[in-house]
Amino acid sequence: EHNMAITRLNNNSLTSITTLPSAVAVDNEPMFFIRATGSALSVSADTNTKLTVWDTPEIDTDSGWSSTNSRWTVPTGKGGKYFIHCAVKYAGTADRRLRGHIYVNGSISRVLASNITYYAGLEISSFVNLSAGDYVEIFGRLDNGGGGSLGTDPNEQWLGIHRLIS
Repeated sequence: EHNMAITRLNNNSLTSITTLPSAVAVDNEPMFFIRATGSALSVSADTNTKLTVWDTPEIDTDSGWSSTNSRWTVPTGKGGKYFIHCAVKYAGTADRRLRGHIYVNGSISRVLASNITYYAGLEISSFVNLSAGDYVEIFGRLDNGGGGSLGTDPNEQWLGIHRLIS
């Protein structure tokens, strides 16, 4: 039999929490977030092009990022449901349809397409079940009229991957 005491807290009585009891501790890591470097990426027409504009992660709790491969890998023991979100921006001078693709283990997992005009973008968000060792990459594609380039603003080209608490 367990006894539990509940104390009413208000804003003045709680200044910080440094640890939680093990009974309520949760593991919502790994967390990952990276922005583009500010370099343009040329994308051919009607071709899925891997986004390689990412550089140094701002957050990478489990060191899953490979700058050599421009991909993030699920660490050992961290399989589960993940929320993946990214932004891709077109920077060409003509109307194109931009598609963003989330790839898992080299295959398309999710696609988001958008009819856009000059200097518009899209965001991709998806829930994906991932196992340890799975890797995530982002691809872009321009259709209907030729290739172009993706934007250079790091605030408009980013990728985040977060494990959900289940």
